Amino acid sequence: CILRVDLVLKSSGGKLIGAHRTNMEHFSDGFPTCDSVTSTSEPVPLTEDGETLTLLLKFMHKHKYPGLTPMDAPSVFALAEAAEKYMVYSAMASSHAYIEREHPVLSLCYAVKFNYPAIADAVSHLTLLVSIEEIQRLSNSNHRLVYAWVRLPVPSLKYPY
Repeated sequence: CILRVDLVLKSSGGKLIGAHRTNMEHFSDGFPTCDSVTSTSEPVPLTEDGETLTLLLKFMHKHKYPGLTPMDAPSVFALAEAAEKYMVYSAMASSHAYIEREHPVLSLCYAVKFNYPAIADAVSHLTLLVSIEEIQRLSNSNHRLVYAWVRLPVPSLKYPY
């Protein structure tokens, strides 16, 4: 990027990442506006890892957004979580499309956690063969997931006779 870096973010692992306050204000609703904070030379510590922050910042520029297809599921879900936290809508949309298509069970977890009933409905039929034990393991004590999975609509069965 040719824009001047005026903010340094520090990942959970200590990686320093240059950012642009104006872009963060324009492409996100989760960061403070430029005029509401004072400039500092100190890095701003965030809870996400360096890979996730670097990818998230790519969604805060006027250019084509990165594709998620070659990425592994944990990386995409980390991006989706960060996008929800910082309200980076372009990253949220890309993440939704990918996880719904590629990882139905994890998509159901994500949909319940962040209240996306359309995603839950779209993937529900793809999770019917998952065991209750697996759903409980994935729930991380979020009983809403178990409840949502138990209440999933069963597709109508059509018999050939």
